[in-house]
Amino acid sequence: MLAFLIMLTSCTRNDVSDPQLFGPSTYDIILEGTASPSSLYIPKERTPQTSLISIKVVRYDGRALAGKDVVFQQMDANSSGINRGYFDGTLESVKKTTDASGLATASYTVPITNSVFPQTNETVYIVVTLVDDSRSDIIDRIPLKLYVYAI
Repeated sequence: MLAFLIMLTSCTRNDVSDPQLFGPSTYDIILEGTASPSSLYIPKERTPQTSLISIKVVRYDGRALAGKDVVFQQMDANSSGINRGYFDGTLESVKKTTDASGLATASYTVPITNSVFPQTNETVYIVVTLVDDSRSDIIDRIPLKLYVYAI
């Protein structure tokens, strides 16, 4: 009888509340990217055209994350690396660190030379990846449309 009373008083149940629908999650970082302008019109003279690529790193609730490293790369629609332009004048890819407002920017210039000059209209995807030892899947793909003057 004593064992039954001890067992009865030791087994209690507490209600558990459901987690919030919109966070926090265990890894709650979002990348928000833009290209300005989002289309480049490449003239017959093939003079370089530049777009400013911006990425903002934020938590799910919109709070900016400073000091985060991101890598800017250029890819095609199949996520294969391509070489249509340069970041910050000479780099095929570039690593940047977010500022106090969670923002990192890189200038992207095309065409780089006549040998890699796009011959037709195409979309280049600027892929920005968060550099983090524990995760490699936090990315944003920013489309940049290239309109080529008809030769």
